Amino acid sequence: MVSVVQREWMARKLRALKSPIMVEYGPNSQMNYNVQRRAIGRLAMTVARTGRCLCGGVRYESTGEPLFSLLCHCRDCQKEGGSAYMAAMRVPASGFRVTKGEPKLYVSSSDAGNRVTRAFCPECGCPLFIRVSARPEIVGLRVGSLDDPGGFRPEADIFVKSAQPWDHMNPDLPKHQTYPPGRAYTPPE
Repeated sequence: MVSVVQREWMARKLRALKSPIMVEYGPNSQMNYNVQRRAIGRLAMTVARTGRCLCGGVRYESTGEPLFSLLCHCRDCQKEGGSAYMAAMRVPASGFRVTKGEPKLYVSSSDAGNRVTRAFCPECGCPLFIRVSARPEIVGLRVGSLDDPGGFRPEADIFVKSAQPWDHMNPDLPKHQTYPPGRAYTPPE
C-alpha cells in the first residue's frame, strides 16, 4: 500500500516529468485522477534512479527494474574500481540516459571477445557505467556512483575464480566461478 506521503511525492515526480497524461486531460477531471493513479502505481515501480561522478560533472538517470545486481571479482573490475570487486547493477538501456556532461569512454576486449565500453568522468575519473557489445540492450551501472546506493541488494558474487584471498565475501550470496547460468554477456537467443 502506498502512503499519502509517497503518493504526493510520486505525483510531484509525475508533474516534473511533464507527463502527457496530465497535459491531455484537465487537472480536475475524473479521467485525469484515474489515469494519474494508475501512472503513479507504475511510477512507484520505475522511479528513476540517478547517479553522478565524484565532481558532479557527469550525471545520469535510469528507469526500469534492475535485471541483475552483482559483485564482480574479475580482474578488469578490480582494476577499474581499484578494489577487490565492483558492485554493479544491470539495467535496461532503453531507460538509461546521461543527463549532464559527457563521460570519457575506454574500450577494451573481454576474455569472451566482447568489446566492453567503460564510461567514466573525464575530470575526476569516477567509473559510472559499462556497455558490452554483445548485449546493447543492457547498461551496467557502477553502484558506487548512484546518488542513493542504499537500496542495492547483490544477488551473487561472480568471477570468484579471480577473487582476492584477503577479500571476505558474504557467505549467504551464491558464488560463481564466472557468470551464473543465463547471465553471461552473450546475445539473447
